[in-house]
Amino acid sequence: MPSGYTVKINGSDVDLDSIFAPLLPDTIPAAAVNFKVDGSDLSNRYHPITTANQKIENNTNFKRNGTDFRDIFCDIEFTPTPTPTKSLTPTPTRSGYYYY
Repeated sequence: MPSGYTVKINGSDVDLDSIFAPLLPDTIPAAAVNFKVDGSDLSNRYHPITTANQKIENNTNFKRNGTDFRDIFCDIEFTPTPTPTKSLTPTPTRSGYYYY
């Protein structure tokens, strides 16, 4: 189901689902943007941007706290990598060995 949020690209309305990469499993989403589809924030739908070269070319004119979505979500043309939801921190034991 399309998001229902569209932007003009070359004179045509294009749904955000066609320009932003889907959120990969086991990935920490971007902060909530307060735009929702079926009660779920778009941050749970699109992969967060991690580097500047993952941006779409033009602004969407959808913003969170003054930041355009192009600076929040990854371009669908890029293959994002998962951002782990948790990290393992070694914990020392009395014997001097570490366990995870």
